[in-house]
Amino acid sequence: MGLLHNERKEYDKAATYLNKALQINKVFVPALIQMGTCLFDTNNHDRALKYFNTALKYDQISVDAHVGLGNTFYKMDLIEKAITHFKEAISLE
Repeated sequence: MGLLHNERKEYDKAATYLNKALQINKVFVPALIQMGTCLFDTNNHDRALKYFNTALKYDQISVDAHVGLGNTFYKMDLIEKAITHFKEAISLE
């Protein structure tokens, strides 16, 4: 449900469902990535970084987490960090 609401740009609803999923399983990587995406899409970049980094903590080869970090660092004008994560994502695919 969180993914569906994220895709519909219903970010408050998405966050509600994603938080419920993370209460049940705090290491559920897809929910961590979707929460990071939700926060990124609402310009909460610092918080988005925390979720993407947590996802990487539990799945070091997550392409989606690296792309999320790359996009977030790019939006924050931290280009070198963005490039690092984009390169890592490419190397994992």
